[in-house]
Amino acid sequence: MREDQILVNFSAAMKKIAEKYDIFIESSTQLNRGSKEYENRDAAALRGGIATADKVDAGMLCFKASQNEKKQLAPIIRAKGNKEPDFSTWIYKNRSGADHLVLWSRMNLGNVREEVLFVTDYDFNLVEIDSTEVEVIEDEINNHEIPDDLIF
Repeated sequence: MREDQILVNFSAAMKKIAEKYDIFIESSTQLNRGSKEYENRDAAALRGGIATADKVDAGMLCFKASQNEKKQLAPIIRAKGNKEPDFSTWIYKNRSGADHLVLWSRMNLGNVREEVLFVTDYDFNLVEIDSTEVEVIEDEINNHEIPDDLIF
């Protein structure tokens, strides 16, 4: 099988497992050389073929923020408190919400903590997004055994 066929089949299998067990699965793949071009910041950036993106519910690409991007964002950076982003996450697909958005953030690669600073559309226009609070509650889920067919 070709690489793109293997990736599509793998993506389909992962999606079936997520649906069967009603769980969230996150994975990643490599990008091709053209991914750094703005016009390719979508499924076309995926190495091995864009068919993989057909199986996902959310598709995102993460890049270091370039100096050119920071120049375009300068008015927003000033308005939002002068914190300059060092990473961008380009959301090209989101089945349960908005897409074609860019999350601009500061990333601490030492502890992988991210501070989202603001959100724009692909044309660098500020988009106001309501913040979401997530509360984690311990319950008996932690006591469940992993089904045999999920052990690899």
